Amino acid sequence: MTTTPPPEIADEHPAAAAARLASVEGTDAALRLDGSVMPPHVHFFFDDREEPYGGHIRSRPYQRGEDAAEAVARLGLLPSVLRADRILVVWEHCDLHVALEAPEAHSFPFAVMSVEATPSTELTIGHAFELDFAPGTPMEPFTPTIPQWGSPKVQTRYRLPAPITRLIELWLEPRAGDPEETMDALQEEGYRIALAVA
Repeated sequence: MTTTPPPEIADEHPAAAAARLASVEGTDAALRLDGSVMPPHVHFFFDDREEPYGGHIRSRPYQRGEDAAEAVARLGLLPSVLRADRILVVWEHCDLHVALEAPEAHSFPFAVMSVEATPSTELTIGHAFELDFAPGTPMEPFTPTIPQWGSPKVQTRYRLPAPITRLIELWLEPRAGDPEETMDALQEEGYRIALAVA
């Protein structure tokens, strides 16, 4: 990716901006490696800490359709149990709609989408890209690609996919639960969790 500093976006929390950029860079690396994208994932934050970043959880593997919707929605469980103050949900636009079996999903544009959510606000940002292939490279699954990135843009009319909306609702629901037990159960299901070092 370009080393040019990304433009600042008004109202975006600095820690969320750093996490969003890391997710875009991770997607870029995955595309260049084997043409894949990062799975839907959630970064979570605690506003009362000097370093607010708390860690992230990545979706378990899923089948297309209802299983994909359920897997994505359950990403909201851990930040709910941890009582995170803020979350950043990240997904690739076309990949998720294909997984959800949305009509004409394969015609959806490529973009790393994110929504930074608090109990009272949401900020959705799209980072569109196009794909090129090296000369002579066959267009097959898991083929390295060369992403060409546009500039990130705030999306004021973007309709969140239903599982993303449910994820946010799940996070906001008051709940009791043991964080260690919740993490163990989610990891047993196939979710990948990384907590920030205190």
